[in-house]
Amino acid sequence: YGTQAWDNMYSSRVGAFISEATSAGSRVFWVGMPPMASSQLNAQMQHLDYLYATQVGRHKGATYLSSVPSLGGPGGSYTAFKTVDGSYEELRTDDGIHLQAAGAQLLGEAVISDMDVVYRLHLHP
Repeated sequence: YGTQAWDNMYSSRVGAFISEATSAGSRVFWVGMPPMASSQLNAQMQHLDYLYATQVGRHKGATYLSSVPSLGGPGGSYTAFKTVDGSYEELRTDDGIHLQAAGAQLLGEAVISDMDVVYRLHLHP
């Protein structure tokens, strides 16, 4: 990790995965990583998200969704808590990586909403 050679190989694998799925008639909906509490891990995840988004953009039938608007704080920063429907909710576990139930719910709703738009579905009542 951290070299151009690694990026090239990893991007190639991501692209091959997307190609295999879309060539079989599947749609790919790739959800990016949320902001992380650790600045080093966050920078690594942002870099991976860039690679994912770049590969998704090269494939018809693939869509990339950033999780930052749903799970990020001001300016896309890490936040463990957010006001959701008037209630202050804990979105992340103490490790600064994983999601609590409220964070998973929030992200799930964002994914369903975007899938509704992209694929013209009606998953929401």
